Amino acid sequence: NTLVAAINVAEKGSITLDIVATAAGGHSSVPPSNSAITDLARAITRLHENPIPGGLEGLSAKMFDVISRYMPLSTKALFANPWLFSQLIEKQLSAWPTTNAMLRTTTAPTMLSGSIKTNVLPIEAVATVNFRIHPRDNTESIVAFVTNTVASDTITVRNRGGRNASAVSAWDTPAFEQIAQSMREVYGDIAVTPGLMVAGSDSKHYGKVADNAYRFNPFVLAAEDVNGFHGTNEKISIATFVQGTKGYIQIIRNGSSH
Repeated sequence: NTLVAAINVAEKGSITLDIVATAAGGHSSVPPSNSAITDLARAITRLHENPIPGGLEGLSAKMFDVISRYMPLSTKALFANPWLFSQLIEKQLSAWPTTNAMLRTTTAPTMLSGSIKTNVLPIEAVATVNFRIHPRDNTESIVAFVTNTVASDTITVRNRGGRNASAVSAWDTPAFEQIAQSMREVYGDIAVTPGLMVAGSDSKHYGKVADNAYRFNPFVLAAEDVNGFHGTNEKISIATFVQGTKGYIQIIRNGSSH
């Protein structure tokens, strides 16, 4: 029941790739055994079944090390002995979308296109896939991984462009502690940990001119709230909004006093 304030010291990058399948096309009354659509479906399935490798290391390891101190004893013992239980821990964390995103570059097919008529087999079918890049990876390594996973005589990978993850800011700084202290003053006894922002923000631009850049959301969010981002009935309660606003005010107060 302990609240966790994850002060994000880095944010993921992003790259969007088109997985393109080509075929002869034709009329739907005489379909071939393989088409651009079926080849594309197999390629997307291969991507789904072969996630980009990740792991509990670096920033992710630090975050879960802090959080684990507030877990039940049995779970705490697992995180205290990663040399023995790392595979089990990573398997469990990978099963949940939120924690899986902390471990690796994620793969998200978001758009599909094919024929423009119901009775025409497409000569080209395209799946657009968005990858949120973990700091351990980069745009070049993602393109190489995807190409090695899906490319064939009928499948190519087209790069729409992207950017690498931000630099990882230090978390042993007075600025980090000011944010942490502000949240304790608003929310009481909470767990404070460095974290990784899985979305994108303008902080990446500040990171070019500042020694450290921190991304932080002072609003209390449950799992169902996170699942609502960009979804149906996206919302936040009035009480949560008011308390989060108090958090911003306290950060400004403490920051301006130094």
